[in-house]
Amino acid sequence: AAILADLGVAAKAEIDADGFLDGYVLDRPLSPREALEPLARLFGLDVSVSGGVLRMRGGGGAPVTLETADLVQAEGDEAPLRRARAQESELPRSLEIGFCDSESAEYRQATVAAARPAGERRQELRIDAAILTRREAAQVLADTVLDAALAGRDSAAFSVSPRRIDLEPGDLVRLPGETRGVLHRIARIDDSPAGRRIETRAVPFPRRDPAPVGPAPRPNRIPPALPGPVFALPLTLPVERGNPVPLSYLAVAADPWPGAVTVWRSAGAGGPFLPHRNLDHPACLGRTLSTLPPGPLWRFDRNARLDVSLRHAEGLSGIGEAAALAGGNLFALIGSDGAFEILAAARADLTGPETWRLSGLLRGLAGSEAAAGRAAGAGSLIVRLDDGAVVPLIDRLDEVGRLFTYRVGPAERDPADPTFVGFEAAAGLDAFLPLRPVHLRARREAAGLWLSWTRRARRDADAWEPADVPLGESAEAYRLDILADDGRVLRTLSAATTRLLYTAADETADFGTPRTEITFAVAQLGTLAGPGPATRARVSVSTV
Repeated sequence: AAILADLGVAAKAEIDADGFLDGYVLDRPLSPREALEPLARLFGLDVSVSGGVLRMRGGGGAPVTLETADLVQAEGDEAPLRRARAQESELPRSLEIGFCDSESAEYRQATVAAARPAGERRQELRIDAAILTRREAAQVLADTVLDAALAGRDSAAFSVSPRRIDLEPGDLVRLPGETRGVLHRIARIDDSPAGRRIETRAVPFPRRDPAPVGPAPRPNRIPPALPGPVFALPLTLPVERGNPVPLSYLAVAADPWPGAVTVWRSAGAGGPFLPHRNLDHPACLGRTLSTLPPGPLWRFDRNARLDVSLRHAEGLSGIGEAAALAGGNLFALIGSDGAFEILAAARADLTGPETWRLSGLLRGLAGSEAAAGRAAGAGSLIVRLDDGAVVPLIDRLDEVGRLFTYRVGPAERDPADPTFVGFEAAAGLDAFLPLRPVHLRARREAAGLWLSWTRRARRDADAWEPADVPLGESAEAYRLDILADDGRVLRTLSAATTRLLYTAADETADFGTPRTEITFAVAQLGTLAGPGPATRARVSVSTV
């Protein structure tokens, strides 16, 4: 109402909407429409003119129920009611809103993000709004706008009798035959003597966490007067978690923690830095105080003890072996060679200030068994893989191999501030590498040697009930090397299943005589990442 009055709009207006902002910037000459459209988009306002009255309505209101008898079939229509659904690839998976934080010094620029990663969604939307508000309120706006965009994938078109003059743009309607409780909002009405052609779009269900109605204390977000130096650790982990699968992660710590940290990213040398991620919680990371020797794979190492110094380890405790097997208390241990070992700790005992002893270790998880075969010396970096504190840095396949420049620092400050740290990082396809096959065997039959093995999978492979683990690739393929006693590759074969016939003729050509023991190596071929690591073994040849 104040904007309309300031711009000299004298038309009668009916405003039935609520919301709040601490400020709204009009920094140049704007038309009333240009001034109001950003607010209408952020707050989901429906703006229409009816009977010479400018109407602005929020997302509420009682819906109008339409019956099948209300519909008429217009000329050229195949059916009285036509529904449509947009493709998954056309939907956004995330939305960012740039705003001015009204609780920060000098109203600094800030960014909030909402994400709904699922299916084939790839679009990333950004809205730069000239608004001053609190971070919590901006976060609610981001979630609301994204939910509205996703719900709007469902649309409908139909015609009603001209007698339904009561329907207006912005009205909520319940379509005939709707069983899910989904409501539609009228987006357009075309009147003709034959009827009223109406187009609608679905609206999201009401959120359970409505926007706050007044200032709320933020004891955990009040930044310290002098935030501690930020430590940022990019992680390329061989783990497939989430959808889409993160290709690299980021762990950030600082003492004291500044309350929130923003990650800014530049795509090239000299390019602009744009907000990329927000982190509200510090990562639990530190360094080892003792050497961790090589350990056994796929069973608990009940002899090894690892002493570590960890910051921000609130909530760390022993969880027992069953919970560790289920994926609890996961750590990434980074050796001097830069290789990552993923391990779980069934026990975690506090031995001193910020000092812990990890035991009951499950080593070499997520395909990191090669790293478990080497010793990790004292002083190695270790980070707890918390879902809320270790966040995805890159999860788009089209960004694989691209070198990005990052700056990380307090969200309340500019990326050029001296408290920010910078680094360069690129993502690989480690999370998609096939795992090493296991249980290599050889059996002699009349035609030759049947070489067989058992494949593994990264996802949904822990159940005992299925006869086989799910295939995580679009096609099953293996590369098999026949090795001489001195390690030379004598022959390379390909297989499309977990067994292959090494013919008697090939065996005679390679070795001269039938073997009682044979050494071979087998690796699964990945669709995205290529061949995974090979398993090499010398096995005894059994007979039928």
